[in-house]
Amino acid sequence: MARTSNMLKAAMALVLCYPLAIAESEDDFWEYDVRVSEGYCVYRNKTFAAYVDYTLEEPCEKWNCYPDDQMVLEQHCPPPPGYEIPSNASKDAWPYCCSNSTSS
Repeated sequence: MARTSNMLKAAMALVLCYPLAIAESEDDFWEYDVRVSEGYCVYRNKTFAAYVDYTLEEPCEKWNCYPDDQMVLEQHCPPPPGYEIPSNASKDAWPYCCSNSTSS
């Protein structure tokens, strides 16, 4: 029951952060179980903070860490319709790299 509640909280946070996320196809989000260390997710030999966008250039993806659920949501290209790129986003990372990506 607690896992279901945490999953619901993560889903609600995602919907609040990305209002158009539910319009995406199933192929756009991938969910993975991860190891959590002191509130940080450890995934593919990277350690990153919870509840923030972690954007990469290669592969061209965005990850979000949900430590309470020991889960990472992986976002592939293209970004969802209406996605607002943060002003501090790297010009080389997701979603800018989507136009050059062949791994989506």
